[in-house]
Amino acid sequence: MLAFLGELIGLEVWSPDIGNAYLETCTREKVYIIAGAEFGDREGHVLIISKALYGLHSSGLRWSERLADVLWSMGFFPSKAEKDIWMCDKGDHGTTNMSQCM
Repeated sequence: MLAFLGELIGLEVWSPDIGNAYLETCTREKVYIIAGAEFGDREGHVLIISKALYGLHSSGLRWSERLADVLWSMGFFPSKAEKDIWMCDKGDHGTTNMSQCM
């Protein structure tokens, strides 16, 4: 619905899909594993995981925090109605120049 309304009134709408999103952020939890045979000569060693992983309960939150930090730094701000919708006020909402937000 948001994309439809944006197009209807002439706004530029972005809807990205970020591959391997969790690998782009760090975890705050201490996560340890014992290396298996696939780690070669490190088999049996205790390894510390520093990146967020799919399956950790807090990975989604950590990714959301990281994305918010980046979007804030680019001049975007979250919608008051829906925190996952980020906008950039360019003054003239009919233009397609996004350089003021980057």
